[in-house]
Amino acid sequence: MSKGAILGIVFALAVGLLVFMAVRGLNEVTCEVCVTYNGQTVCRTASGQSREKAVETARRTCCAVLASGMTESIQCQAVEPDRVSCD
Repeated sequence: MSKGAILGIVFALAVGLLVFMAVRGLNEVTCEVCVTYNGQTVCRTASGQSREKAVETARRTCCAVLASGMTESIQCQAVEPDRVSCD
């Protein structure tokens, strides 16, 4: 095998590893959040770079199901979650 082929393989492996690590690092934390609004409870799971981002995304997803319109959506997002469970 030529020196150029070996260098090409090493370079391809390095780039592949770098891409894998970058994608893996995007969603480090996964959280399940349960929110009760207007007498209904919904639980959703979301991932994020931090616990705070994962919880916020899951909370917004819950409120998208529970609330109707912008005003209710804002009110729902102000409600403390019933449960937060993160990996």
